[in-house]
Amino acid sequence: MPINLKLLLLTARPDGTRPDSFGGSLFIFIILVVYLGFCLIPTRMAKKKGRSAFGLFVLAVFFTPIVALIVILLLAPIEKK
Repeated sequence: MPINLKLLLLTARPDGTRPDSFGGSLFIFIILVVYLGFCLIPTRMAKKKGRSAFGLFVLAVFFTPIVALIVILLLAPIEKK
């Protein structure tokens, strides 16, 4: 009885992992990096307006960058004395 190599490669390993599980982890990592990159857009806008960049970054991470963008667009710039 010949061994079907393709079937052997696609089956789960004894520890329950699949051979292609690293690809899924890499995809999630890339999505996370892109999301954090989008979170930097409101942060830069906040810094230009004299607002807390860290605060807007936290807002963007926990909600969405779109919500943080709306908030920073509605806030007036802080005038320096």
